[in-house]
Formats: sequence, C-alpha cells, structure tokens
Amino acid sequence: MTETSTSAPATAPAPVPALRLHGVSKSYAGNPAVTDVHLEVLPAEVHALVGENGAGKSTLMGIAAGSLAADTGTVEIAGQELTSASPALAHELGLAVVYQHPAILDDLTVLENLLLAVPSARRTDPVKAWARAQLDRVGLDVDLSARASELRTAERQLLEIGKAVALQPKVLVLDEPTESLTQDQVERVFALVAELTAAGTAVIYISHRIAEVRRVADRITTLRNGIIRGTAATGTLTDDDIVEMVVGRALEAVFPPKHPDQGDVGLRVTGLSGAGFRDVDLVCRRGRIVGLAGVEGNGQREVIRALAGLGSVSAGEVVLQGEPLTVSTPGHVARRGVRFIPDDRTSEGLFADLSVRENMTVTHLPALARAGVVSTSREREAVAVGTAGTSIRAASDEVEVRTLSGGNQQKVIFARAMMTEPTLLLCDEPTRGVDVGARREIYQMLRELADDGASVVVLSSDAAELAGLCDDVTVLSAGRVAAQLHDDEVTEQAITGAALRSVHSRHDDADAPVAPEKKRSRGRDPLTWARRSDGAPGLLLLALAVVLAIVTTSRTPTFLGELNVQGLLVATTALGFVALGQLTVVMTGGIDLSAGPVLGLTIIVLSFTATDGGTVGVVTGALIALAVAAGVGLLNAGMVVLGGLPPIVATLATFVAVQGLTLLLRSTPGGLMDPTLLGLPYHAIGPVPIIFIVLVVVAVLAERLLRGAGGRALRATGSHRIAAERLGVRSGRATAAAYVLSSLGAGLAGIVVAGQIGIGDPTQGVSYTLTGITAVVLAGASVYGGRGSYPGVLAGALLLAMLSNASSFLGLDQAWQYWLPGGLMLVATAIAFRARGGQTVAGAH
Repeated sequence: MTETSTSAPATAPAPVPALRLHGVSKSYAGNPAVTDVHLEVLPAEVHALVGENGAGKSTLMGIAAGSLAADTGTVEIAGQELTSASPALAHELGLAVVYQHPAILDDLTVLENLLLAVPSARRTDPVKAWARAQLDRVGLDVDLSARASELRTAERQLLEIGKAVALQPKVLVLDEPTESLTQDQVERVFALVAELTAAGTAVIYISHRIAEVRRVADRITTLRNGIIRGTAATGTLTDDDIVEMVVGRALEAVFPPKHPDQGDVGLRVTGLSGAGFRDVDLVCRRGRIVGLAGVEGNGQREVIRALAGLGSVSAGEVVLQGEPLTVSTPGHVARRGVRFIPDDRTSEGLFADLSVRENMTVTHLPALARAGVVSTSREREAVAVGTAGTSIRAASDEVEVRTLSGGNQQKVIFARAMMTEPTLLLCDEPTRGVDVGARREIYQMLRELADDGASVVVLSSDAAELAGLCDDVTVLSAGRVAAQLHDDEVTEQAITGAALRSVHSRHDDADAPVAPEKKRSRGRDPLTWARRSDGAPGLLLLALAVVLAIVTTSRTPTFLGELNVQGLLVATTALGFVALGQLTVVMTGGIDLSAGPVLGLTIIVLSFTATDGGTVGVVTGALIALAVAAGVGLLNAGMVVLGGLPPIVATLATFVAVQGLTLLLRSTPGGLMDPTLLGLPYHAIGPVPIIFIVLVVVAVLAERLLRGAGGRALRATGSHRIAAERLGVRSGRATAAAYVLSSLGAGLAGIVVAGQIGIGDPTQGVSYTLTGITAVVLAGASVYGGRGSYPGVLAGALLLAMLSNASSFLGLDQAWQYWLPGGLMLVATAIAFRARGGQTVAGAH
C-alpha cells in the first residue's frame, strides 16, 4: 500500500502515430525529390503539409500511399509497416488518398468507380443504397449510372472524396481537395473533416490556401526543397510566419500595383449571347486587367471559352484592337494573337508525354523553322528566353512535362503563352493548385503583359484574388451581367455581394440559351441510355444484319436456306472467337496484331497432333494447340508488361515471328486431320451449329464478368492506367491476362477453321487479324480502352460474315467485301464519337 501511494502517478502511453515516415528519401535521375523525411501524424488530428510547388509534398504522399517506392526509409500506417510499394496494401492498412488530380475512371460509371475503389468487405447491401449514402455524405447528387466522363470538375472532386471516405480510413490524405469546389461545397468538406477526426481518423491536409490551413489544421509541417523545415502548432503561427516557412524568405506584396490610367480599348464585347450566357458586354482597356466573377455555373466560364473559340456564340460582336474578331474556332482566334489558359491544365493545357521544351514551343514552331524544319537549337534558345522570368523547376527542358508539379506545369503554360506575345490573354482559374510564391510570379506576369498593351481577362472563383489583381470586374449571374465594378469599387465584398444579390434568373427569357451541361438527363430516356450503354451499337448491328438478310433473301431465297445459314454461322463462330479475344486486349488500351497468325499456327499444330486417334486424339491435339496459343499470349504479355514495349510493336513482332514459324512447319498445305475434327463445326441443332451456341454463351458470360470485379479492373486499366493503379488495381496482371485470352480466342477459332478445311494450310489465319479488329470497332468499342461489349462484338462478327456471304448471292464484285465493312466502320466510329460527346481519350492510358 505504502509503495503504491508513494510512487509517481502513471502516465498514459503515447498514442501510436496513425502515420509515421522514418528517414524517407526519393530521387529521380539523381535529383532529390525528398530527403531524409521524418514525419509523425497522430490519430484524430488534422496535420497540414505545406510547401511550394515542387517541394516534394505529392512525392512524399505517393510514397505513403504505396504509389511510389522510396529509395530509403520506412512507412508505418497505424503501427504496421508498409512492406512494399502497393496502393492495395496501403488501403488494407488504412490509408486513403484524395489526389489533386482525381483518380477517376472516365469510362466507368459513378457506381463502378465507387465499387472499384472500395472492397466488398467495406460495403453493405443493397449496393446502390450504400453508394447513394456515400455520395450524399459529400453532397454529390448525380446519377449512379452516369459515366464519370459526364461529371463536372467539382463533381469529380466530390466523387474522389467520397471514394476515399467510404474506405473508412485510419489516415486520410487530402491533396488540394477544395481547388475546384464552391464555397458551400468547401464547407461540406470541412464539416466532413471534423466528423472524421472526431471519430479518430488522422487527416493530412495539403493546400496552398493559408486561410484553409489555419482553419482546419491542428499542426503544420513545412516542406521545402524536399526537406522538412519544421512543425508547429497552428495557433502559434501568423500568416506571414507560414509564408516565410514555405518560401524561405519574407515575401513582398502578393499583388503588383494597379494602374489607374485608362488607355485605349483593346477588347470590346457587345451583346454577346450563346449557350449559357446572354447580352454580355465587356470592355478591356490596355494596361488594365478585367476579371470575370460569379457563383459557379452562372455563365462566366462559357463566356471566356466562347472568346477563346471553344464555345457556341449565337449573337453579338467582339472587337480586338479595333478589328472585328470572329470567335468561331480556336484556330481562328489564335491567328489573331489570342491565347487561352484553361482551368484544367492536364487535359486541355499540356501534352503530358512531351517534354517541357516541346510543350513550350508547340504554338511557336513556324518562327523556329527553316525551310519547314524546326531548328532544335533555336527552340532551346526560345525556351531559355521564355523561362527566364518564371523559375520553372525541372531537371532539364527535356523531361516529360507530366513529371513536373502542378505549379510548375502551370508556369510552362504561361511561359508558352508569353512567348508568342499575345494580343489577348484569357485566363480561366490561372492560379488553381499553385503555391503562394508561384501565384505572385503569375500575377506579375499578367500585370507586365497588360502594361505592354495586351488585353487580359481573368476568370477566378476567388473574389479576393480578383480584388487584388484586377482593375475592372464584370460579375455574371444566370448568364447575364449583374454588375460591372471599376477601380475603387473592386473589393472582395463588392464582388461577392454583386454575385449573391443579383435578381437575374435563367427564366428571365424564355428563349435564352442554356449551357449544355445544364441539360443532363438522369438516364431514363432512350437516347441517354443509348449514349451511355456499351451494348447499344450491337443492337444497331443486329438490325443491320436483319435488313441485309431481308434484302438478300428477296433477291435470292436460298440465302436463308439451312445449308447456307449453317455455313454462315460457322464462319461467324471462327471470326467471333478472334474478335472476343481482340476486344479483351483493346479494353486494356492495347491491340493484338498476332491473332491471325496464332489462328494459323493452331491449324498447323493440329495438322501434326490431330491426324488420328478419334475423339481422344482430337481432344489431345486441341489441348496441345491451345497450349501453344497461350504460350504466344504469354510472350506478348511479357513484352508489353515486363518489357514495356508498345502493344502495336510487340504484337507486330509476334505476327511476323509466328507467321514465319507457321511457314517453316508447313510451307505448303499438308497433314490431313482426323474425321472427328472435320465433323465438329457441323454438329447442329436444326440450322444452328452447336459451336455457335457455345460462342454465344461465352459472349454472354464474358459480358457478365466484365461488369464484375475482374471486369472493372480490366476496363479501369484501359480507361486510365495510372489512376487504376492508385486505386489498387494490378494493371500488369489484367493486361497479361488479356493477351493470353486473346491468343486462346484465336486458338479456338483455329480449331473451328481446321474443322472446316481439314488440312494444315499456313495461309489461312492472316486475314483474321484485321477482320477481328473491324468487328471490335463496328461494335463501338473505344480503341483507347475502357469501353466495349462482348455481345456487341459478336453482332459485329455476324454482320461481317453476312456481308461476305451476301456479296456472292447479290453478285457484287469482291471489292465490295472490303468497301462495305470499311464504310460501316467509319460510320460506326463517327456515331460512337458523337454519341459520347466527342470524347476521344478519357484519360492518360
């Protein structure tokens, strides 16, 4: 008793950090990104991570999330070590990330994006009710069946947040989560952060907005040049302290001084009307910067895009430097010296796989060319001049621009625009995702450009930014001008007040044009279903097949005779197996040019292994042939996944090698096959071959699997490989499986053809490569990956077989067997392109 009473009171053990980074370092090509980082984040705290663009924040969080492998150091999540660079393992241990550029799969639906991100163990049934609850939690009201590509920028960000929160993480990383959100949506996010931390979740908050950091963070850690510079409680720091910690020095005034003098009119817009706006007047005088403001979705974005030639204009006049400007196309306005800085730099502002040099000079090439050939030395000189005042952080001008931080990417876009000495610069959210130091550089560039006589128009959702930068501000509401502020009238309060007090309504004019994005359907009408559905093109192909059958039968009744139908369906079966395999590869964003030669090799192998022995001999020979086909698929997978070769290069090499092997084994037809194999294609139920029924069953089952977990991983790989991997998808495994399945499909087709011809003919397979690809394209599959339908491809194979067959019955020249499919393919591609809103690429594949 005495001992107990005199001992020191027990102290509570220190909590286990929710996230611990110990000695983490990472370099790229010898250039350090982060160096010897030690960081601990506690449960139930909001820990802000701040730093300039390129300071290493995203690299550090990529290592914590398992997306990047550290050169040295360890990562612990809730006391457990992350033993390998695996996003799936990081998710399992309890870490989720909301990326600055959302890991959204555009070719998947909203529901499928949620299901892909969240394991079944963390979901409840019914799934749709669970998914709706996750979206309600973040304030996102969209159709679960909508493609993610239909979502607006803010909606994509909310979906990204919803996915991460649905993982019920122990550590949640929010990387610039509010950059594209309205103030109401920001408040919703802050409330969610408070709810999560109250439940014990640790939140790492990365933002360049000091006001947000001060509001939500308990502690702040500063990262500069890849090195931790300090950690402090938020309440002990002033705004100036935080800025100085970030940039390493005291920062002068953020906004350059304004010029009250009014010069000549550089840009005059009168009565401009179009999709989403009406009767907009705007004047920009030389030496002054004009801002566009308004609550999100009130027409300001449509106006600035229309001025850039990217929108629809139905009325009004635009005059630039005293001459009328036709804003019909981006090319037309660009020739008048108009340059546009888009709000989404990744999809509209940059060529991600090109170098910094190539991105900067792409609009300046004629001035750098001699006799039509671009001089690299002159390019480099131009880039050196263009980057002189921008402090772009890059290892060299030759690195791919996608490797730069967001702020440095933005500087590249600005430097490119400045190189061409624009007469009008249009900026849509010019400082989104940019640190405070880089913002100052951008503001200075805009002011200097205006001082040099250019017209500058800036759209920003940040009223404080417009008030500090702009000389004049035009506020829009419901697509119309609500207020025009000048000089001393331009204050944050006046801008916000004008936007909120406006009495304009979309219903003020019955004939007022409405922005296309306001007309989104919930998917209940047939046209919306057809646009979203991957199966709709297949139904159209079936309808065309019926029409072709009716026309041909009216000319030659024997076309639908039992014997011809049976032969037609056997031909469809062979082509169908090739096309189903080809679609599997195309779904991953690849292509398999070796399918035809693999079919031919299967026939040759059968001519050696299935020549006698009855059923047992044929089955044995078929298994050997399929094993050989699978081996070719593994070879393709190895070259693409492990060797990193482009699919078209790898499979073209296999095409040549396999066709050469086929000719080496049999230079001329030979090797009669067992009669059991010869009868295989013609076992039928009425006029329908059993193997065709098998093909239909395979297509239906494959379609069901495509909508399941494995199929979502396959489509996610093709839709956006990097985003898929961040979500834990093993894209390499999915790609490898696709190539093996493609070769097996060609092998099955080879067995069908061998049963038709009964002899080893080395020339039989080659044509199936292009015909199989044609069936895939006809069915509306995206050649970029992510979208397609197995029954649709089967319908395409049927139509192609019918076209070939009907040409003979109709007495058409053999050339029509090529012209008709080619024409149909062009029409199908055009219809799919228009139906999907002109989307060619959903993301980085």
